[in-house]
Amino acid sequence: MSSTEQRIDWQPIETAPKDGTTLLLLYPHPDGYEYSEVAFGSWEFIEPSEWDSEPVFGWKTPSGIDDDPSFWMPLPPSHEAR
Repeated sequence: MSSTEQRIDWQPIETAPKDGTTLLLLYPHPDGYEYSEVAFGSWEFIEPSEWDSEPVFGWKTPSGIDDDPSFWMPLPPSHEAR
């Protein structure tokens, strides 16, 4: 690892930014012992609540709405940014 690179580890989802930033999201395997999926996603407006019309937010990925990522990390820098 060079002096300009730093190691980035998975962080608990509770610490993820909720400002629309695209992140890597880690999803648990249904058996609870492994992690089976990593997806790009961000915290976004989903829809107005059916009960009180308050906005509902959640994790969105290219495949749809997901409620259960366990960990996150920032996207790695692009080659152009290096």
